[in-house]
Amino acid sequence: MACGVLAVVYGLVTHSRILSGDPGNERMQEIAHAIQQGTSAYLARQYRIIGIIGFVLFVITIFLPGLEFSTAIGFLVGAVLSGACGFIGMNVSVRANVRTAQAASNSMQSALDVAFRGGAITGMPVAGLGLLGVAVFYLVLTYFDLSCSRVIISLIVGGLVPCLFGAMAMEATGRAAGAVVLEVRRQFREIAGIMNGSAKPRYDRAVDMLASAAIREMIAPSLLPVVVPVLVGLLLGPAAPGGVLMGTIVTGLFVAISVTTGGGAWDNAKKYIENGHFGGKGSDAHKAAVTGDTVGDPYKAGRARYGNKTSCGNCD
Repeated sequence: MACGVLAVVYGLVTHSRILSGDPGNERMQEIAHAIQQGTSAYLARQYRIIGIIGFVLFVITIFLPGLEFSTAIGFLVGAVLSGACGFIGMNVSVRANVRTAQAASNSMQSALDVAFRGGAITGMPVAGLGLLGVAVFYLVLTYFDLSCSRVIISLIVGGLVPCLFGAMAMEATGRAAGAVVLEVRRQFREIAGIMNGSAKPRYDRAVDMLASAAIREMIAPSLLPVVVPVLVGLLLGPAAPGGVLMGTIVTGLFVAISVTTGGGAWDNAKKYIENGHFGGKGSDAHKAAVTGDTVGDPYKAGRARYGNKTSCGNCD
């Protein structure tokens, strides 16, 4: 619980420090506002659909044979905390981008400092609220017995979930990204003046379309962290989903760190080459870096999705 509290406090302090930074000149703020507009459209679409699905699953969990009411409460608490993490992480990240760019005009160290704190906002609240939610839930409603063999088995199962979920999420991200290319090409064809700056693209249209495609593609991966605890609970008893939860949090935290830093490294490598190093744009090194970045982008896109939270009942 103490680690969870520290992670949340760190996130709040870092959030304040980031927003107090210089957002840059008027043109930079205009671009940042367009990005924030797209982010708002994406979150509105995603949370509207996810909220409906979450409520249906909550009701199903209440009446599902073999599970206790506390399981449904744990699911609800975890869903709310997970949604809060996504909302906070997304909003802070888009605001950190423009401040990172402005900081880069002063020094590389300043830019890296802002970028690191902006990325930490995504990871730390996920881990902190996850640990805090689990600790409080079990202190109030149940206990967690590691001497129970079924809990140990469920720990192993939970540890495997983030890896499978990550693979499915990254494939879904790649397919959804293809829809963006088609929408961008359509806007270039149909909206005259985009290239010369006399007309603005329909950012909200593109983001809403992307959000719809992303949600559609994420149905199968999203069912995985919901179905696995339920099946484990039905097969191994009401305490087993708690093992799945703990295994998922522990493994998912390190997987999230790995894909965040790995995806960022691929992205930064491409930008480094585009600045003239190792042959610059058009070189073989640049072609290889672009290929690597096609993996790095889904890595970064899926980094905040590893904080799935569900809960369980008592061990017999």
